[in-house]
Amino acid sequence: APPRREVAAAGQAALQAELQALGYADAIDFTRRVLVAEVGELLAHGVGIPDSPQADGPVARILDAMSRIEAETAGLVGILQEGRRLIDLLGRRAGEIEALSARLGTLREAMRAVGADVEVLGHGEQADDVAARCQQVDALVLECSEQLHPLSSQIEALRGDLDSVSFRIALARLHNLAAGIFALQIIEGQDEVDANDAVGSLTELCSALSDGADNLTQRVGLLDARRELVGGELDVVAEDLG
Repeated sequence: APPRREVAAAGQAALQAELQALGYADAIDFTRRVLVAEVGELLAHGVGIPDSPQADGPVARILDAMSRIEAETAGLVGILQEGRRLIDLLGRRAGEIEALSARLGTLREAMRAVGADVEVLGHGEQADDVAARCQQVDALVLECSEQLHPLSSQIEALRGDLDSVSFRIALARLHNLAAGIFALQIIEGQDEVDANDAVGSLTELCSALSDGADNLTQRVGLLDARRELVGGELDVVAEDLG
């Protein structure tokens, strides 16, 4: 029989090929995208934080906080969906950006050829003026080309940051939903430690939510920094081309 390591490697390769055939880069990409979609479908079909308006006490306050978390994360999901549409649009333009960068390189070569021809013609007011303008255009084209070149990779990095934030929000919503269900069980007196430890589960889920919130805050910060970087580069390119 083949060693376990070889079997595992073959299985991983087969899984990778199947995922790629379905449009996923790898298992991480699959997990991120599917969890986001599944949680969205779950909530869209009416599964949500249970309501218990007659209850009071600390667990009732936890349940109320869970409801607010659900409402606020729903708003974030809408914003991220709009961000996804914008990034998809930028992604479709990435090929055009690369082509434009190549054309700018060709333009630089042409301008240098013109400059060389002017030098052959000798010096004079007009020749010097043409040479100076050629140098100005060459410098401007070089600046535009240097700004355009990294944009494609920055857009893909921005997409990755957005996917990461979307996944973290979906995971937080899933933890939040489960915590809300356990909180309601405690309120309704259905907590049985042997069969269904709602208190223990709620404690673990609240801890996971806290850790997830810290991680999400970091991810949102990275996403915002990347957004500023890409937006700034687009502004510079637009200004240079204008």
